[in-house]
Parts: sequence; structure tokens; C-alpha cells
Amino acid sequence: MSPILETKALVKRFGGLTATNDLNLSIDAGELRCLVGPNGAGKTTLFNLITGKETPTAGEIYFMGEAISRLPVHEITRKGIGRKFQVPNVYESLTVYENVAVAVHRLLPTPALFRKSVAAELGDRIAAVLGDVTLSDKREMPAAYLSHGEKQWLEIGMVLASAPRLLLLDEPTAGMSAEETKKTVRLIRDLSARRLTILLIGHDMQFIRAVAHKVTVLHKGQIVAEGDIGAIETNRLVRDIYLGKV
Repeated sequence: MSPILETKALVKRFGGLTATNDLNLSIDAGELRCLVGPNGAGKTTLFNLITGKETPTAGEIYFMGEAISRLPVHEITRKGIGRKFQVPNVYESLTVYENVAVAVHRLLPTPALFRKSVAAELGDRIAAVLGDVTLSDKREMPAAYLSHGEKQWLEIGMVLASAPRLLLLDEPTAGMSAEETKKTVRLIRDLSARRLTILLIGHDMQFIRAVAHKVTVLHKGQIVAEGDIGAIETNRLVRDIYLGKV
């Protein structure tokens, strides 16, 4: 089986700084992969490259067998890659329902929005998404009144509304309470159980331990270790990296 996402000899330089260095990553369809590493390891740069926000200096990225490295952001999104950023980016003056509706409408040509059959389908999709992220009871609430964790879930819902094949999550539990983190673990597990491919960046090893199928460790733009969480936590090189010995 071909991987859904693959990077080959991926390099990104910013002047004299090499953010990713000959990076070869392979993600299978339906996989839940956690990406970890110290600050400056190249994790966010990798997400920027995958989504078209940055263009590689060298190498290539393949999504479902197609080279996507030189495509604009909107085309990559339409091909099925959705991204949630670390800091929630929601429309605070709009209701929860309206936020998800905006995300759906962006993906459709304007004439289609006026067809009754399309409108009904979109309404069903939005309702399903709000159920997934446990915000159905707050659908009419302005997003400004949500807690930090609820805003995180709303943004995940906005990404899910586009029906992505690959979901990129950057620090999805950042700033959450312990209870909110537990709910996020359940949400990610549920999405993974539906065979949605998920690649997430994390620092909280307790959270990683709760969700990871496989962990990839980045350091100085390269993959230095890969395996299940048990193998990663006992890897001496990984410990040395996090302790600043490498």
C-alpha cells in the first residue's frame, strides 16, 4: 500500500538556517502519528511545507501519490489536507454554528450554495461536526464566550467540516485544562477510529502516550527516532536531545 503522505529528501533553508534537512517521512492512510522534538526541531516548518505555506528548498512532498510541493495553499486544502493551528483562529463575533458554516462555504462555488439540496446537506454536515466536537448545545453561542478549550474544539470542527483526508493538528491541547485535555484525547481517538489520517505535533508526553500509534522524533530538521511510545521514551538519544546533551 502506498503512503497517503510522503516526503523525500525534504530540505528547507532560511538563509543560513536549515529548518528541515533531508527529511524522509512516510504516513500510511488511517494512521495516527505524533511528531515530537525540542523547540527549533523543524516541526512547524514541516507543517508549513505540507500545507503550501512554505516552498521546499529541495526535495518533494507527495499526497496520495501526487507531488504537491509547489501548489498554492487553497489547492492543497481542496485535495484533502486540513490544518488546525496551535492558537485558535475562530470568528469570535459569529456563533459556533456560523463559524463552521463559514468553513464549509469556503470550499464550494457560490452558485451551489443557493441550491436547496446543497443547503440541506450542508446543514446536516455542520450539525454532525458540532456533535463530533461536543458543541451542539452551544451552536447559537458567540464564539467569543467559549472557553479556550472549546475554541480549540471549534477550530478542529471547522477543519473537519471540509472532510479532510489528512488532519494536521499543531499542539491541539495547548492551554487546556486537565478535563479539556481528556475530552480532546477522546475526540482524537474517535476520529482515528474512523480511519481519518492524523499527524499531530505535541510536547505533553502524557497526552502523546494517550493517543499515539507511532511517534516520530525530529531534531535539527531530521528524523532521529521512530517507533511506539515505549521505544521512544526509553531511547537514550531521545533523552539526550531533550536534556540538551545533543
